[in-house]
Amino acid sequence: MLYVKITYCQDSESIEVPTEDDGTISVTTVAAQYPGATGLKYRIDGHIRAVKIASYGKLCPPESGWGELVYICVFPKGELNRMIGKCWTLLHAEHGFLS
Repeated sequence: MLYVKITYCQDSESIEVPTEDDGTISVTTVAAQYPGATGLKYRIDGHIRAVKIASYGKLCPPESGWGELVYICVFPKGELNRMIGKCWTLLHAEHGFLS
């Protein structure tokens, strides 16, 4: 079993989730940590790429494997707006921008 780092916001703390026996990650596992998440994305070479969702809600590793990247959760639009607000608040709190 391998553990992969995921987060709901690029600059927030990540959590490690386990892969399945076949190397995939269950969308259910991701959503258990970040309710409302429907997938993952990652940044590589200045671009953002989506993680492929296979049948039965399994997230497939990139061609090069999961590696040491931190994967960012993907949320539906309404949920995304809520998570952006949460991320913004967290960043301000961590960097002392809130009074």
